[in-house]
Amino acid sequence: MSCYAFRVSQTYAHQLCEELEIGRLRQGWGYNENLNLRKDSAKKDRKAKRNFSIKDKVKKGDYLVVAYMPDKSQVSIAQATKDFSSGYVYDEKSLECHDFGHIFPAKLIAVVPRKALSANLRNSFRCRLRFFTLQKHENEIRSLANSFNTRIS
Repeated sequence: MSCYAFRVSQTYAHQLCEELEIGRLRQGWGYNENLNLRKDSAKKDRKAKRNFSIKDKVKKGDYLVVAYMPDKSQVSIAQATKDFSSGYVYDEKSLECHDFGHIFPAKLIAVVPRKALSANLRNSFRCRLRFFTLQKHENEIRSLANSFNTRIS
């Protein structure tokens, strides 16, 4: 299994966390149909283009660590419930704020206090990318997911 970090809007973190609790990891940059990653038009858009790496990388079972969700003092750990290539859906109209139309099926398994993360893992969130690998932290992420798994149903 691989481990990835996702950044979401801190302004809407609580709302996005509620979505994750029902199995939908939402991403921004989705304010119109041309940004749908399944369409060729998205390849021409600067904001959408930089997110294409997600399509080929995330597989069912991978850990997805969402920084600063539901608030700045926590991170959420989820697991992909499908491969991104088959599970990704674009639906800009299904949420009050339409910027989060990119939907990926994932199961929230833990909410972890940031202070429980090692300094190295915390420092990795200084990366400004929306999506990046955390593979070198796989053992720690697995351990945190098991220790804080109160959300596993």
